[in-house]
Amino acid sequence: MYRSLNPNMLGHRLGFAESCAAARKHGFEGVDIAGSELKELGASQVQDILESHELVPGIVMLPIRYTGPEAVLAGDLTGDFADTADAAYAAGYTRTTTVVMPGSNDRDFKTNWDFHVVRLGSVAAALEFHGLRLGLEFIGPRTLRDTFRHPFLAPRVRRGGRQALAARLDLVFPAVDGRYNRCLAGTLLEGKS
Repeated sequence: MYRSLNPNMLGHRLGFAESCAAARKHGFEGVDIAGSELKELGASQVQDILESHELVPGIVMLPIRYTGPEAVLAGDLTGDFADTADAAYAAGYTRTTTVVMPGSNDRDFKTNWDFHVVRLGSVAAALEFHGLRLGLEFIGPRTLRDTFRHPFLAPRVRRGGRQALAARLDLVFPAVDGRYNRCLAGTLLEGKS
């Protein structure tokens, strides 16, 4: 495991070369990249920039809107998706992530569970076809959880809810030997839940 910089998440809009320079200067080992920027630069130029800064690929940010209408997700997983995913893999990027919210105003727990299994399962399969793995970030601060009518996973995180969802999707947590299979997962919790 290594630390990877994503300046955009910190509110800094930097080009990829600038991001790499900042990562190197501040002790990061890797750099994240937006799929659109990767496609614009091309896999070989991205590799060259990473190598010139002695960095490794972090995650590639792909615009996958799995929570919207099925047609939107289908559109996200077609068109430019294959070219961008293939370019990411060629540049050495093998991971992407998406967020799982701690609730829904429209779907009760069971309906939301089934929704996530189907939608994230199709996303994971599409990514796997291109050599990419899906990471799930479970957002769970109470201040956000309390805004939803139907809670989802966050109250169950400590009882294995996120592991159960990942296992149901065949997106497995670290194996006994410490290697990851297809999914990376993390949880953001705020204080006591």
